[in-house]
Amino acid sequence: MPRTLLIAAGTLALMAAAPEHAQAQYYKGKTITMIVNYPAGGPTDVEGRIVAQHLPAHIPGNPTIVVRNVGGAGGLIGSNQLGEAAPNGETIGFFTLAMNDELLGNAAMRTRYSDFTLIAASSARWSSICARTPRPASMSRPT
Repeated sequence: MPRTLLIAAGTLALMAAAPEHAQAQYYKGKTITMIVNYPAGGPTDVEGRIVAQHLPAHIPGNPTIVVRNVGGAGGLIGSNQLGEAAPNGETIGFFTLAMNDELLGNAAMRTRYSDFTLIAASSARWSSICARTPRPASMSRPT
């Protein structure tokens, strides 16, 4: 439950720039796709599905969240798919990050993790929730 609260707090902080009524109208009746960058049945998938079950109650408009498992290449295929998604807030990722891909300059990595907006992270594992959205002006880019 503390992880759910952390995720909810991060999501709400990300959406704080718009009035609540506008946020509720935006997400009402919409579906958010949560890309999990590992196959179904593993620990990243299980954690992502638990988050997806509870997250809608913490987003104005109570959208539906659908988990889409995109495994392969050590999670890189799913990460690339989030990077190529429209930055409209309707696609998020629940990832186990493979930082070695970015640190070593893996040519197959089309979107760097530093280009994602971090919404929340789990301290239990190397999992994080990221969005392909424009970063609010109040969020500074890590240096």
